[in-house]
Amino acid sequence: MKARPERKKLERLYVKERRSIRETALRLDCSKDMVARALKEYGIVARPGTGRRRSRLTKYRLSDLKASIRTQGIRATARSLGVCEGTLRHYLRVRKKSAK
Repeated sequence: MKARPERKKLERLYVKERRSIRETALRLDCSKDMVARALKEYGIVARPGTGRRRSRLTKYRLSDLKASIRTQGIRATARSLGVCEGTLRHYLRVRKKSAK
């Protein structure tokens, strides 16, 4: 297992050169998880925009999505929204669980 990256190298690549965590990991020849852990351990704040992204489906009402699925089918609805069918199914499943 690789050792944790040095603080100076990490600061130079991630903070000064503004490289992404993935690019920094490639330069330091370690995993992106190792870079993320090292940032946290050194107290270096990760830039905004990292982490989970919101689904583009949140802008649609659940009732509108269900109505579209009833008329067009799930595959055509997903295609018209520009998402994968599996993504739409997952989104509906998660919304159903959170509604309970």
